[in-house]
Amino acid sequence: MRTHFPQPVIASAAWQSSGWRNRHPVFVFDKDQMWLRHGVQLVWVINPDARTITALPQSGPTRTYSENDTLDGGDMLPGFTCQVQDIFEV
Repeated sequence: MRTHFPQPVIASAAWQSSGWRNRHPVFVFDKDQMWLRHGVQLVWVINPDARTITALPQSGPTRTYSENDTLDGGDMLPGFTCQVQDIFEV
């Protein structure tokens, strides 16, 4: 029997897709809530159109980072930081 352990952090692209389902905010929210229900501790929802990243922790408040902010890994990735604008310049 194979045991699967959930990933602690998942990055989810919210808007940049050719499929209409990934562009619909309700679908994105449902998908990210599914990850949290299955044990993921932190979901980063990346929105290239708005150039924002929304952090959805399994517990605690949701936070949206703008292009001028520094994204951090919180309790799940201690010490991790990254300029949000650097993510969108790749």
